[in-house]
Amino acid sequence: MAAVDFDLKFTYVLAGWEGSAHDALILADAVERDDGLSLPPGKFYLVDAGYAVRPGFLPPYRKTRYHLKEYGGGNHPENYKELFNLRHSSLRISIERAFAAYKNRWKFVYNRPFHPYKTQMAESVEEVPDVGATTKKPPKVMTWTPPMSACMLRSLADIAAKGVKTDKGFKEIHITKAAKALTELVGYEVTTTQVTNHLRKWKVRYQRIEKLRLLSGALWDNDRKMILLEEQHYLGHTQDTPKDAEFLNTPLVNFEYMEACFADKLATGKFAMGSNEPLGKPIEVEHTGNPIDCDSQETNGEGFVEGHPTFDFATQGTDATTPSPSSSNRKRKRVSNLSEEDAVQVNNMSDALRNVASAINNTCHTETHPDLCKTVMELTGFEMDQRLAVLDYLTEHKGKGLNFIAMQVDVREAAFRRIIAKNPDLV
Repeated sequence: MAAVDFDLKFTYVLAGWEGSAHDALILADAVERDDGLSLPPGKFYLVDAGYAVRPGFLPPYRKTRYHLKEYGGGNHPENYKELFNLRHSSLRISIERAFAAYKNRWKFVYNRPFHPYKTQMAESVEEVPDVGATTKKPPKVMTWTPPMSACMLRSLADIAAKGVKTDKGFKEIHITKAAKALTELVGYEVTTTQVTNHLRKWKVRYQRIEKLRLLSGALWDNDRKMILLEEQHYLGHTQDTPKDAEFLNTPLVNFEYMEACFADKLATGKFAMGSNEPLGKPIEVEHTGNPIDCDSQETNGEGFVEGHPTFDFATQGTDATTPSPSSSNRKRKRVSNLSEEDAVQVNNMSDALRNVASAINNTCHTETHPDLCKTVMELTGFEMDQRLAVLDYLTEHKGKGLNFIAMQVDVREAAFRRIIAKNPDLV
């Protein structure tokens, strides 16, 4: 998502969200970030019809002519909605012009490289044992068995491992290939519709697994593909959500296949970075063939620019050091991404931030103006008790006292009356 002013300058950029994420989700993330998209007071961002109407963002009318070419050849606006959309389109064309200038300046955008899945995941995939099959008649209602599910996922995982772009789902040719593999396995015809429906169920299953890996206190055993929870946490969670018991403290069947098929299709936003954030070195995705060395400042060519790694004191989903999920008395250690030297620097930064916050809190007036008493007492049109009460008030509110001194005489008298009216308890 990008924001551009009318001088064709990019004022904000948020990159890294998956293509399957909804526009409203990305906009909400940009606004909620600490240093994210700022809303200028009294102004609006012109957005396309994919966004909803909300404070600070102005989309066009839906189901109404919008693009400039639709108003050409004497096709003038016929009502206020079309006139609004015409003006909206005339102004929002700046975003198209800005991207056109950007692409014209940086030609490499047209030929961006694509890293195949072999550089993102383990190269070896567990093979499904060859169970063999004989010619059978197709059943009236097909029942999916574990070997059939594994065969389908393995076939699609092999396709994804070859570098085929599947971020928007598998194409019909890929589904057909998986259906043929299943037909050879079971001995009767399996349709692409059956494969598509069954694949959707496994995608939902993988989404549930990924959410459970983010549970507080959950550990990830990468060797056995297990989500580990302490006994107390496990009992408490399964009591609230019994359906999650099949995913906890037990090996996850076909997880490597699911990861190859669906890992790049989940819109999580974990790699999204706004243009206001400093460039650094986000943590690379670790797998068995490419372990991450946090102490080194070099990358393997698949990561990001050099810099300090982002620190995470307690990373969810790190590998467990305890092999048994039932041994709740043992303490599992989490892998820290900070060296001892980095930890000292972080603590020093925290102390510096506390000092800055303290200095900001102390930026207030500590002394009253020397002429404040004389100025108040010169207002002889008011009673002495009122003047003394207002003097005490302005002495307590030193900033207002300075403003009172700088006022003209008539304005000062009006301010005096205002203080008395708003604070009847002074006198």
